[in-house]
Amino acid sequence: MSTQESGAQESKVRETNAQTGGAQESGMQQGNMQESDAQQGGAQESGAQQGAAAKDKRCTLSGSVVSDKMDKTVTVLVRRRFPHPMYGKYITRSSRLKAHDENNEGRVGDIVTVASCRPLSKFKSWRLVEVVKRAPQGEVS
Repeated sequence: MSTQESGAQESKVRETNAQTGGAQESGMQQGNMQESDAQQGGAQESGAQQGAAAKDKRCTLSGSVVSDKMDKTVTVLVRRRFPHPMYGKYITRSSRLKAHDENNEGRVGDIVTVASCRPLSKFKSWRLVEVVKRAPQGEVS
């Protein structure tokens, strides 16, 4: 089938859908329309706010600061627990992330939230978003 014929068929389908309210759409065309609506951000919320909120939720982690000896950098220990796929016993895994701390806000023992970003140096590709809970002064856990 040529592109002109397929274009003519698509326009006929669109005209028919416009007249019947879209009740006769095929599943594939309906799925494409839903994807385009999702990409545009929907009509309820502005696209910028929804995109920023979804981005922060998707790539943020929280953990405790274990080192603040570097300038504008903190080392954050992120622990995660998950059940073993076969046995169900909970396993704890941890990662040490280097995070950019522009104002040197993080102190050892603080609970912080970090977000992924472009690589800032060889090991640093996270940035400090906020300090969730401050560690008591003089007491390091």
